[in-house]
Amino acid sequence: MRSYLFIIFSIIALSSCQLFDREEDTPSFIYIDKIDVQPNGTGNEGPVTSNINDAWVFLNDNNMGNWELPAKVPLYSSGEQNIKIIAGIRINGLEEFRAQYPFLGFHEEEMYLVPGDIININPATKYYESTNFVWKENFENVGISIDSVAGSRTTMKLTSSSSQVIEGVTSGIISLHDTTDYYKGISSEIFELPTASQPVYLELDYKTDMDFIVFLVSHNPNRKLETSVIGLKPTVDDNGNLVQNKVYIDLSFDVSTNYLASGYQIGFSMNLPKGSSSATFIVDNIKLVHQ
Repeated sequence: MRSYLFIIFSIIALSSCQLFDREEDTPSFIYIDKIDVQPNGTGNEGPVTSNINDAWVFLNDNNMGNWELPAKVPLYSSGEQNIKIIAGIRINGLEEFRAQYPFLGFHEEEMYLVPGDIININPATKYYESTNFVWKENFENVGISIDSVAGSRTTMKLTSSSSQVIEGVTSGIISLHDTTDYYKGISSEIFELPTASQPVYLELDYKTDMDFIVFLVSHNPNRKLETSVIGLKPTVDDNGNLVQNKVYIDLSFDVSTNYLASGYQIGFSMNLPKGSSSATFIVDNIKLVHQ
């Protein structure tokens, strides 16, 4: 009996050692530095800017996860394989909320994977041609499609200063001072937007040294409803210089919960920070998009 038990425990111990001592398979790697967003050839998207933070990687249509860029992605496979890359964003600029951007197509290519090797991949993507750009304001025209509202103490203007322009020749600028310490404006046009939980986003290129709020005006039956969507922080470096940023603001929930509205407007508001004698907000390439 003792001999029988000894044999059983020996087999278990040997199996355990083999289990924990076994070397893992060696992965192949792809390295992704960034994802480029390129014009789709239609011209409908206007100037193309982007802030792609993540790569969603698929191996033969199997999800290999979401990787913050730049990324060295292990793939436990070898030989000829299909790789797809989908551009990922931070929703509302928040690091904890990441998603595939629904308006950009995927990058796809066939590649031969070798365990232990690293393959550099340079993904490129474009807006789907079916994407609806219902509002594009790139501030290259004489007029601005954003109007100040009652109570605002200043207006949005155009700037062509090389130190201020974000893209192109001119950008929009709001300058606040002691006597003009508050701004509030909304889009001149009222937009029809899908309400059946379809994705609706506002793209915004900006730089600022003050907090500002993006809000939505819903034209509901018998009244207008104003909803704050998100507050965004200053974009300054350690020396106090303005730093350019791009944000993708998700309006899908706010639009869908006001589904009785006949139309919507986009608004911006900001106050001069306490203790400051002046503050600046510069904006460019505003895009309101949906599928």
